[in-house]
Amino acid sequence: MVGLQVAPDEALLPPSPMSVAIQIVNCVGVSAIAFILWDICITMDQEVERIWSEPWTRTKILYYICRYLPVTLMASTLPAGALKPPEITYTYHDCFIWQLYQLSATMMIFLSVEFVMLLRVEALYNQHRFVCLTLRTLYYVEMILMIIGIGTSMPKFRYDTTCLAVGLPPTAIIFAVITPVNQTLLFIFTSIRFLQGIRRSGWGMTPLVALLMRDGTWSFFLIEVLLAVNGVFYFLMNSPYNSMLTYYLLAGFSFIGYRVILNLRQNTTIARLESDRLTSIVVFADLPPFENTGSATVRND
Repeated sequence: MVGLQVAPDEALLPPSPMSVAIQIVNCVGVSAIAFILWDICITMDQEVERIWSEPWTRTKILYYICRYLPVTLMASTLPAGALKPPEITYTYHDCFIWQLYQLSATMMIFLSVEFVMLLRVEALYNQHRFVCLTLRTLYYVEMILMIIGIGTSMPKFRYDTTCLAVGLPPTAIIFAVITPVNQTLLFIFTSIRFLQGIRRSGWGMTPLVALLMRDGTWSFFLIEVLLAVNGVFYFLMNSPYNSMLTYYLLAGFSFIGYRVILNLRQNTTIARLESDRLTSIVVFADLPPFENTGSATVRND
């Protein structure tokens, strides 16, 4: 049987370095999507039991944002560039809108997760007025700075033919700085209450206090590690490798946000979230009073 002869000009060429790089980045992105979908599947029974029957509150909305917006963003942005047919071309305006969508959705995810973490710290301090005012002020400052960062950096982005952003505008550094600073402050507030609880009652803290302390610790270190590793990749690697771990950053924030809420609802006799406050039948008897009225009960007032 005679083999099919291929003319030299019709022979397939080896893949270009850029196409190989995009495929590698996409494979990493697919693994991040697979991880978060797997975790959603194994916790779906908890969502049905602890979330679906609850009334619509800000906390429930935050849960759904943390749970489903990141995976939606990852799935919708993954094929960009790599699966683009050659006959399709992008304009600068197309890439601008695409980048604005990604940055805006990412900002919403970050702020939603941070608000969940903020509520947890406020609960530890029993909604103390000074603590709440300080944390909320810094949170809104962070939101304003993120909006300013997006507004000032968007016109400075440059894109290749696949709409991948080339280079990082200096103003985009806001995203790499403000979030770790706020998370560090939340961790400091959490640590203070943890040490106060140890000094007062030793290690025998009530379940809710122990849960808040535990979640505050692992979530802080996970956020810091994800941000640090992504920062290293972004500043030291060339495009598109510099965005290779972005999907794991989104997956990590998603995991933290909805897991913290599910953990708080793991026993409805211990704690439940309503509106933007924590309601609990557990008295913080092992923590020194830290509120305007002198009581140490977390309540929704």
